Amino acid sequence: MLKNIFLVFSLILIHLAAVSQKTNVWVNGAVYDEISGEPLEDANIRFQQSQTGTITDDLGGFSLTTQKLPSILVVSHIGYETKNISIKFTPLDDLVINLRQKSSGLSGVVITSQKIDTVFIDDEYAVLDYEVLDEGILLLVFKYNLLRSELLFTDFAGGELMELKVLPAKPLQLLKDCFGSLHVISKSKVFQISLDDDKIRLYDGVEIGKFNALMDGCEFEIKNKLYFSQKGFMELGRIFYYINTNDSQKHLLCSVFDEDKMDFFSQNPENAILFGATGPDLGDLRGLKGDLDIIGQMRFADTEAHFRKITFLSPAYLPIFRIGDSVAIFNHPASKIEFYGFQDSLVGSTPISYHIEENEHKGIIPVSAFKREGKWLKEVYVDHKWRKAYTLFMKSNGEQTIKEIDLETGELNTSILIPFPYVRKINVFDGHVYFIYKGWGSNQRNKLFRQGLD
Repeated sequence: MLKNIFLVFSLILIHLAAVSQKTNVWVNGAVYDEISGEPLEDANIRFQQSQTGTITDDLGGFSLTTQKLPSILVVSHIGYETKNISIKFTPLDDLVINLRQKSSGLSGVVITSQKIDTVFIDDEYAVLDYEVLDEGILLLVFKYNLLRSELLFTDFAGGELMELKVLPAKPLQLLKDCFGSLHVISKSKVFQISLDDDKIRLYDGVEIGKFNALMDGCEFEIKNKLYFSQKGFMELGRIFYYINTNDSQKHLLCSVFDEDKMDFFSQNPENAILFGATGPDLGDLRGLKGDLDIIGQMRFADTEAHFRKITFLSPAYLPIFRIGDSVAIFNHPASKIEFYGFQDSLVGSTPISYHIEENEHKGIIPVSAFKREGKWLKEVYVDHKWRKAYTLFMKSNGEQTIKEIDLETGELNTSILIPFPYVRKINVFDGHVYFIYKGWGSNQRNKLFRQGLD
């Protein structure tokens, strides 16, 4: 009898040991973006037959147990394709899992995804701003948890060429002016940057008000001419002119306005009052206690006028660019690109329609309301090296597609999907699109990326 009891007890212990061994199967690994190699935080990890699981940390890492093998590990993340991984035995090494962004199928348009490079990789730095030059890339970065700012100049492979570790003021951004000169802008001053003799130097700062007054509206330089743009009435158009640097004479190039909106005012002048502030003004102030109420009314009237203006009268988007030795004005209100030659005469135009879409019930309406690839962002970029133009669309999830504009036909060519949401500071240079992206997770830092456009 005792032998039988001992045998049963031994079998129970063996069974419990086996069960215990099954519950201690650990699976460790990390999840990354397939294209950029960036770690993905908050990816969901679970086994197929289980209702519980875990999520990845800020470095994409995870640890998870299972009661038995073989099993299927399910890895998912918002905006990415779900991946199922068959695990038959306890992994000897950590798993490396790459997730692919969900593709967007667009009617009549081919979306391609080119390889993305991280231009400058250093976990101590966060990129605040950058400018792409013919010789390399100038980076404005923060170091040591954003406590110190530096300037770095790198080659196009991200190799550091020179640096300036101490800046005289807290920088806000970089600026390349119409002469091609570089500046660091702080809250109160602007400092010009020199990249001569393998060193980064800063000139004495100029008050930002004086700098803006001097450079306001300056777009670019072609030989001995400086081209400017100036806001027109109610920002419904722009006036383009140039200054001949040989004799400092000002010459009108052209004036471009949204004719439909201008007719709204010319035929009914009283409409102008709808978009101005109505109510008390500075002349009603008396230096008394009641002035606080008057100031409040003035602010309310200004806010109302601003709301009416942005709702009914959005500014005309009329960018001007240098393409070779020609001037190109993207006249979106008139749906055409206008080209001016060296003699400053109109030499041709190309019809465009990427910013509008036909609707049988409403005629021509803004593209943002209907295009399935997303809202047109009123952005045009020119690759000055390749003499190509591009425009940008954004979907509701923040994904953006950049499309080449054929300068001869006005048609859009193959789109390139930027596989990160809400990227910023987009630039196009030498067949690549550059942008800043922070990545998933609170501990990620802004990095500069580059993606091919071919």
